[in-house]
Amino acid sequence: MCFASYSHYFSSLRLPRSDLWTPTASYSASFQPTPTPAISRPPDIRSIVAKLFAVATGFSLIWQIWWLVILGLIGAYVTFVVFAWRDIHEIEIPAEEVARIDRANRAARAAALHGQPAR
Repeated sequence: MCFASYSHYFSSLRLPRSDLWTPTASYSASFQPTPTPAISRPPDIRSIVAKLFAVATGFSLIWQIWWLVILGLIGAYVTFVVFAWRDIHEIEIPAEEVARIDRANRAARAAALHGQPAR
């Protein structure tokens, strides 16, 4: 016997939905988001470049491609020097902008949850 002969039982099986599956209006009304702090992030792509040199060096060490090992180590050293003398250490996204983006995301999710188009 195969599973297909029993599939009619599983397709007709319906479980009742619990109240825990759907959010209630009292929960959404009582929910107050916490104040969002400012976010600090690295300024640009230099960390990706450093990872690229690390992967190239590791790959070339495994396969013993010595010219690529030397190129990867030189690139990693140059990237380290560039990191050491950079002026902008990190970019800070203000708390007001983070809160604005969070409010927009929450409004879009609430509209999608209640079946309304996003504004």
